[in-house]
Parts: sequence; C-alpha cells; structure tokens
Amino acid sequence: MRAKETPTDPIDNMIVGECREWAQEKLANLRRYVDITRKVRAKWNTYPDSESTYIDLFCNAGRMVDLQTGEYTDGSPLVAWKEARRSETSFSRVLINDIEPTYVSAAEARLRRDGANVVTSIRTAANAAQWVVDTVNPNGYHLAFLDPFNLGVSFHTIATLLKIQRIDILLHISSFDLARNLPQANCEPHRSKMEQFAPDWEKHVDARLRPERMREMYLNYWVHLVEEKTGRRVSPRWRLVRGPNNAPLYWIALIAGHELAHKFWTEIDKSEQQRSFGFY
Repeated sequence: MRAKETPTDPIDNMIVGECREWAQEKLANLRRYVDITRKVRAKWNTYPDSESTYIDLFCNAGRMVDLQTGEYTDGSPLVAWKEARRSETSFSRVLINDIEPTYVSAAEARLRRDGANVVTSIRTAANAAQWVVDTVNPNGYHLAFLDPFNLGVSFHTIATLLKIQRIDILLHISSFDLARNLPQANCEPHRSKMEQFAPDWEKHVDARLRPERMREMYLNYWVHLVEEKTGRRVSPRWRLVRGPNNAPLYWIALIAGHELAHKFWTEIDKSEQQRSFGFY
C-alpha cells in the first residue's frame, strides 16, 4: 500500500497541517480576541521590564490545507501574530510548542520570516506548560491558545499555565469527544481520558443519568475545579462550533483572572448570532 504523501505548501514548500472547513471559525475567534485586546498589549509592551506574549502549545505547522477545498491558510500562531501586527501592537515574543519537531520547525520558520521573535519547544503539552511558566516574563501580559486533539489538555496543564499572574487562555473543549467517552467512562481508555481532564470527576457525576445530563454535570464540575484550584474564572459564554449537519464539534472557552478579559469575550459573543452555550 502506497504511503500517504506529506502535504506541503506550494508557496514555501514546507509541511502543512490538515484541517476541515470549521477550523476557520475557531481561528476567527482567536483573531477577534487578539484584536480586541490590542490596547492591553500596547500598555504592557511600553512598560519597562515587561512584555506581551502569544503562547501556542499545539502550534502545528503554522499553515494548513483544507482537506475539502484544497485551500491553504494560516494556522493559529500565524493568525495571532499577523492580527497583532496589523493593529501595530505586536506580541513581544511568540512561544510555540508541539510534540512533532517538523511542525515546530515549519511554524518557527514562517513566523520568523514574518518578523516574529520566536521561542520554541518540542514537548508534551503538560511539560511545555512548565516551560512556558519558566520562560515568560512574570510582569507581562500573556495569551495562550490551546487547541488539542480531542480532550488532549490535562487539568494539570491548565493549572500550571494559570500560575502566570496575567494570562488569558482560550481553550477548545471537544463536544464530540465527550459524547464518545462519557457513555463508556467505566472502562479504559475512556476513564483515564476523562480523569485527566477533570480529576476525581466520578465522585461528582452520577453515571446513572442520561448522557446529556452527565455531560452537563461533568463540565460544571470541571469549571468548579478550575475556579477553586486556580482562583481564575471560566467565562459562562462558551462559543459553540458546529460541523457537518450542524453537529456540535467543540466549544471555545475563556479562562482569565481579570474582569476586562471576560468583558472582551462577552463583546465578541454578543457580536455574533446566539452562538454561545452556557453550563452554569
């Protein structure tokens, strides 16, 4: 059987990631948030001994190809960098990480070509989170974008990033993966995946309930866990992204400590047509 060819961008002949059409909606949310926080970056960029950073723990290759249309577009690190540069409030540094070295190399090259000051890491997300804490200026403002495959971010990873005083996190939570794993959560590997995202969840979720109610309890518990353990707030406005046949794919949630961040997220949500989904 012939091996699948690795896709490359005809513009620079470097590797690209693969996506579906709905990826553009999640990137649009990132772009809007980078834009609406431009004055925050501008402020912290002018302070002495300070900085603003963009953090991407699942950076992929920086460019991607739509498997349906064949169109090549920017991935999350380039979307964030270019939007910040457009408003003349560029990030001081861009921190990128991925477990795949070829992705990190391609994303770094593309960002540097566009003028970004890039710092790279090739680690699991859990290990990269501590690297971020050790690398960023604690006196700065930081934006992290976490776009894992399925429920690929552990609670520990999120809690580690939230040790940073001024950090906003945009997190993708897979509705599809929850729907698949919750009904089978009494066996492996489903139990471990659910436990990684929300430790001790089985003590707080009644497995006898119908799947929809289980999901609601599970996510409510996760929100409570984040807020109790880290002192940061999870916005009640979760942006729902849908796929084929209007099926829910994932939510985009904001975690932040400053009330201004939640105000910004609310403004973005209100500018759309009732796309949010709340759990509490």
